[in-house]
Amino acid sequence: MDRQIFDKIIDYINKNKNLNKQNLFELIENTLKKQNDFNLSMDTFTSIYGNLKRRQMFKSSDSSAINWKRLKDNSINLSLKYNEKCSSDSETFPKNIILEMANDTGIAPILMARLILDGFIKQDALELVDQESIKNKDKISISFLIKETHLLKNGRLGYEIMECCFEDEDYGPSIDLVKNLIGLEYECKLERLLIQNGISFVKESELREKGFDKTPDFKLDLPICLSNGSVISWIDSKATFGDELSHSEYYENQFKFYLNRFGSGLVIYWFGYLKDIEKFNFNSNFISICDSFPSDFTLLDLTSLI
Repeated sequence: MDRQIFDKIIDYINKNKNLNKQNLFELIENTLKKQNDFNLSMDTFTSIYGNLKRRQMFKSSDSSAINWKRLKDNSINLSLKYNEKCSSDSETFPKNIILEMANDTGIAPILMARLILDGFIKQDALELVDQESIKNKDKISISFLIKETHLLKNGRLGYEIMECCFEDEDYGPSIDLVKNLIGLEYECKLERLLIQNGISFVKESELREKGFDKTPDFKLDLPICLSNGSVISWIDSKATFGDELSHSEYYENQFKFYLNRFGSGLVIYWFGYLKDIEKFNFNSNFISICDSFPSDFTLLDLTSLI
């Protein structure tokens, strides 16, 4: 993807915050098709959108991130405020207080739910749950309670958190599950393509059993050579869009370890990547990038070197 197209997508997302994700996608898709003759897929848009929202929420350079840190340090007061709002809500069909507080502060519903739970836990974790229904008291954590809302003594709190899980388009257990399933789907796709092309490999799970802690999805038994001359010893599948920030984070947390242990490799960003990402590609001579399985490669025969 050209930088110009990418910047236009980011600009439209930032300027149309009142639109839901589907309507925003349709607006950007139609605009890019008319003005730039570019076909934007929903998968690519969703990935770019999600990356942007997460960065705006947590990066220190963004005002939303400062708001998040301040709220996190003030979680007890947020839980008290939640109780106060519930007590004063006399409507027959009460509104969702957590959603209301999330909208007022400009953060995602599930993140507000996590803050409120954090405040309650800091006050008295055991008073928060039905102790007869939970066997291991040490398991009481925010992530655990987000998933097991039925264990909360406060039925309204549990229901509102569950509702936040359905309302939140960017965070929460259901979103995490979808992302994990999509990642697994593309790993399986890559595995099928390797088998179909007669490329022998060792899977990540097998490498972990051998004691490696940071491993690519597939370590090739014999390297392959791409049409541009790059030698590939491993391949990593990324069901996301690759921009300079995500790529540099992956490099620091994953790719540089793969390079040190297994040599040069290939990263597949299935939902596309920025064309100028090579500028931010550390060790670009040793990490190749593409958005599909390479169609032109040669299996290296190392026996000829013996």
